[in-house]
Order: sequence, then structure tokens, then C-alpha cells
Amino acid sequence: MEDKFWDDLSFVALVDKIDCVFINSQERQKRLLSMLLRIDIIKACDEDLDKAKAVLYGKELFNEEVIEYYNKNGEFPTRVIIGEMCGKTGTGKTIESSLSRAYADFKKKLK
Repeated sequence: MEDKFWDDLSFVALVDKIDCVFINSQERQKRLLSMLLRIDIIKACDEDLDKAKAVLYGKELFNEEVIEYYNKNGEFPTRVIIGEMCGKTGTGKTIESSLSRAYADFKKKLK
């Protein structure tokens, strides 16, 4: 039980750090980054949507679009779908590549 509490505190601290880096991201990238981050955080919460919402409550990176998509389709949007939702154009590969690059850049800033 004590280990779980410590893990929860560590996780919340990590999400706080992610949110601080997110706040300083370029405005044009925030929507897609928030969707990608939201999916990863939900997965880290063992896909417990209520837990993920509680962890993300009040954070700038909070994004409801992923949950709305999940509730409607029963699965998370792919990177290509996220790109299309954010107005990216091109083939599936170019959209996915663009999002992967943006996400990798964000992770570098996080480190």
C-alpha cells in the first residue's frame, strides 16, 4: 500500500513537470501535444479514465477531445487521426512523421 502511494505521488510529480514544459510549448503545437500526452497518461493510469482525469485536472495540457473520441469510437485516436483533427494534411505517413517529430522534440525538452 505504501509503495502504491509513493508511486502515485511520483506519477503526479511527473505529470506536473510535463505540464510545466507543455506550458512553454509553441501555441501551434499545443493541441496535438495535449492529445498525444493525454493518451500516454491514460495508458500510464492503466486506462482508468477517472484516475487520468483526476491527475490532469487543472493542468494546461488537459484535453477532452481524446476522451470524447474514445467514448464515441471505443479506442484512442491514432496519430494520423490526431493530425487530421489538428488540421495536418498529407499522407498518413507524413502526418505520423510530423507528429512523431513534434512529440520527440517535446520529450527532449522534458529531459
